[in-house]
Amino acid sequence: MLLAYIIKRMDDRMSSKELIDKLIEISKNKYRYLNIILGIQKNLSIYIKEEKIQNILRQIDLNDRYMSKVQGFDRDFYSLFNKLKSNLGIDSIDKIDVKKYPQLKELKKIVVEILKLDEEIRIIENQNIKIIKKDKGEISNKLRGIKQGTNADKAYKTQKNLLKGTSFNKKK
Repeated sequence: MLLAYIIKRMDDRMSSKELIDKLIEISKNKYRYLNIILGIQKNLSIYIKEEKIQNILRQIDLNDRYMSKVQGFDRDFYSLFNKLKSNLGIDSIDKIDVKKYPQLKELKKIVVEILKLDEEIRIIENQNIKIIKKDKGEISNKLRGIKQGTNADKAYKTQKNLLKGTSFNKKK
């Protein structure tokens, strides 16, 4: 969280233009990481279908690490964004004068792209969760069937052992 510390120290001295530039930089980094997460989610879909447990676990771990970075970007973004709103005396990004701060167009554009990417990730993630839940049910049913088969086998062996101990004397 060195970046958060540096931002905290710098944001008191930054002009509104510099704040917007920094917000753009953070947004671009977030977009880059979200693209990586999208790839991870797509790989996860493949591994789930192929039932490659080790690969699934690795992808989940990788996803968590990148999501942690994205959350750091979000914290930094909102900290700077709140500072920008305070500097400009506004409560919404829509109230910022685009003529005075033309780089705001780029910020808005990347934020829209982030929202689209985030939605795409969410859709794939929800599909993965559905598949896992479905597979979990199928695995539970298989395990239940195996358990019932084992119980039936034990009962059969018990009956067989009881019958072994009984001798039928056919000579009588």
